[in-house]
Amino acid sequence: MAISKRKTAAKEYRESGLESTAEVEEKEAAYLSSILPKEISGEQLRSEVTGLYTKGKETGAFEPGDKSKIPTILAQIVESLEKEHGKGSIATGEVARILMPLIQPKAGKQCDRST
Repeated sequence: MAISKRKTAAKEYRESGLESTAEVEEKEAAYLSSILPKEISGEQLRSEVTGLYTKGKETGAFEPGDKSKIPTILAQIVESLEKEHGKGSIATGEVARILMPLIQPKAGKQCDRST
């Protein structure tokens, strides 16, 4: 967010004829880009969390329906995402918000117990 604000400010300064101020903003954006974790869009995060969870279920690493394993599954997915995108780049709460509907059946959905 800080990076995009700097880039927007640089563009506005440039459009106002303040070239030297625009250059300062661009240099600060470049510096921040070099030290901050990369931003990830909500849609990209949703796609990656869903993919990691699906892969974990298919390989047997995650046991669907076992609620006691939810913290472990969440930690493993966050760790995998941080390896890809950088430490501190992923909000655990956001991953949990995406993950929980995948793990837990929707409210009101009945299981077939006749078998």
